[in-house]
Amino acid sequence: MADDPPFMNHMEKGVAYLLSQQNADGSWGSNPDTRMRITARIVETLQHFQLKGPFYEKALVWLANNHGSSTEAIARQSLVLNQAGIKRLDLTNQLLAQGWMYSNRLSWGGTAISSSTIRDTSLVTKALTTLYQRPKNTAQIDSKYKDISATGFIKDNQTENSGWSELNYSGKTQDVSVLPTAYAIQGIYSINVRFNFKHGGDGTFVNYYGKHAKEGAEWLKSVQKASGEISDTPGLAVYETAESVISLQLFHTYPRAFTAETAINKGREFISQQFLANGSIQHDLFFTAIALNALTTEAPAWQDTDQDGYPDKVEQHLGMNDQVADTINLYNTDVSLAKATALSPHYAVSGTALPSLNNLGGKFIRFINKPPLTNNKLLAAGNYLLVYEIEDSQGIRRIVQLPLIVSAPQSDVDRDGMVAAYELSHRLNDYDPSDADRDNDADGLSNLVEYWSHTQPHHKDTDNDGLPDGYEVFYHLNPNKPDADEDPDQDGLTNLAEYHYRANPHHHDTDHDNTPDADEAAMGRQPAIHEPAVLMILSDQL
Repeated sequence: MADDPPFMNHMEKGVAYLLSQQNADGSWGSNPDTRMRITARIVETLQHFQLKGPFYEKALVWLANNHGSSTEAIARQSLVLNQAGIKRLDLTNQLLAQGWMYSNRLSWGGTAISSSTIRDTSLVTKALTTLYQRPKNTAQIDSKYKDISATGFIKDNQTENSGWSELNYSGKTQDVSVLPTAYAIQGIYSINVRFNFKHGGDGTFVNYYGKHAKEGAEWLKSVQKASGEISDTPGLAVYETAESVISLQLFHTYPRAFTAETAINKGREFISQQFLANGSIQHDLFFTAIALNALTTEAPAWQDTDQDGYPDKVEQHLGMNDQVADTINLYNTDVSLAKATALSPHYAVSGTALPSLNNLGGKFIRFINKPPLTNNKLLAAGNYLLVYEIEDSQGIRRIVQLPLIVSAPQSDVDRDGMVAAYELSHRLNDYDPSDADRDNDADGLSNLVEYWSHTQPHHKDTDNDGLPDGYEVFYHLNPNKPDADEDPDQDGLTNLAEYHYRANPHHHDTDHDNTPDADEAAMGRQPAIHEPAVLMILSDQL
């Protein structure tokens, strides 16, 4: 369950607001200069909430195929892609190339110390720590891992008040402030989390890094206002409070004496009061994503009845049907927007083999992300994103997405009466309830009746005996067993002959004119037409 149930409505409406604003290509925002920053931050919130439906997958593909322009944007992009298992080493290499030494410590923020130095250095540190495993010893950390060097830069620039200020060429000329302090705490803390140091069990970390993060957190608590606001910049109250709460949340498992729950709860109350009726913070995507992230330490327990990746209440806020899976509608995007790398969704059932890959005319290089497999067969139902790298005919590397929608064999996601195994094996769609009423092979049977009859919905004569499935089902013959030569009514006509005459194979006198069907056929008459009655009607009209 969520840590703070009273905020669940804000989280549901907020997520709905974000999803309603997603662009067709999977990104968020209209300004090219800020689109990467906004999209990456929203994806980070979706990861925090463990919401990984089609909206998340579309965003990942956009992130994997595009490139941020600023250090902040690239760091945020690299962070969420790394956390999703998509390693863009070109982004990592660019970040490392943009870093520069200041007092023998690595930092980021432009070509020289700028007003975003602490923020950018912290964000890059978080991104880099998602790439590495824990080194064997501290000496190896200091000599090899640049994220530790960056953390040293953050530590060295903490003020005497225990917080952080932004820097410029002349050093610490600004007063300690909320936003750089919040980011500094997150940057330092990421080292502890990623390298699995125990807060109280590794004296090296606590002495040289952890205690600085804790002191910064204490400073944030000390400047919190009675309203719950933690901010010192006009117009950024929600943004700064949210980042502060996120930083304080990091210490919820801190074993030493450190209590932040009161400050966290007051901050969340303040944030919750700032949401607008449409679920946003100031109609701002970036602020909304951060505010939502601050409302809970752990992912809430979302209810998703139709298992399409959209929580029920979010679907209701979006005007969608929470009882019918909407996945199919969400992938109908313009492929060109994803640089020709977004393939149509592939539907499968658990227990079957991984689908064949479409290399778009190029050659396969490597998998980036795969669904859970056992013996190369799909392990469990769910919405997955198969991501792989190809090299096209021009030698250009591309990231390809294949949305993979896996159903349990006996499930009926679209509730159309046909189980997934049948629909998928017969090229139907378990996410489209309307296909139950279609007659794909024009044999007189809907797909649903074909399912009930165990017949082929794309072949009008399943048993190839010359009798269409619709005729056999209507007259209670066996559409799965050749029975064209049988004569169940013993009238002298085989079932195939009865079909050609449109007669009833179970009644020796189909038209009830007291002349057996076989005799009428021998006389050149139609066994299914009552000729005497027709003649009487015609004579009355003459």
